[in-house]
Amino acid sequence: MTVTEIKKNELNNILYNGCIRYLDNIVIDVRNENISAFVLYCSSGYQNFDVAILTHQSLQRLAKKTGHELSEQEFNPCEWEYMGLHSEFFYEAVPIKDEIYELHYDGLITEEELRALFIDVIVDVFSRIKAEKRLANSVFDDDVLLGVMFSDPSVNEINIIEEVSKAVNSNNWHDKVVKNCKFLRD
Repeated sequence: MTVTEIKKNELNNILYNGCIRYLDNIVIDVRNENISAFVLYCSSGYQNFDVAILTHQSLQRLAKKTGHELSEQEFNPCEWEYMGLHSEFFYEAVPIKDEIYELHYDGLITEEELRALFIDVIVDVFSRIKAEKRLANSVFDDDVLLGVMFSDPSVNEINIIEEVSKAVNSNNWHDKVVKNCKFLRD
């Protein structure tokens, strides 16, 4: 196993375990609401990792507060009420991410390999969560938006959002993600 594969596995496990811990805690925090979105939320360049969730009730509150249409808020996790509630579950991911970037800076992995690594990790985390039926709980909708979102995404990050979405979301959610990504590009 290469150093890159080891770091990829470490990042995968940290993000997966962080999501599981988050799920265990958030179910209590939103027990009287219905979750429609559960996404990894990252600053540009994966400087940090967090989870953002959206409930139907919090979306209604946000739309009322901002005066914007519901659909305008659905893909804006920095405004979501339940964003960053348990950031501590993801602190260990940052030094691993830094080590992965060092592999890139040292020329051991290309830009495309770096991009593919992050996509693979995020897709695997959500695929495991879905396979283990971790979202089969009364607080979750039957069809939940999954994936990754970034604060102020670059064109490359918008492409990553779409690629991850295609792998982990229903056609209904993926179509909405594609529409939102088109909006972000324009």
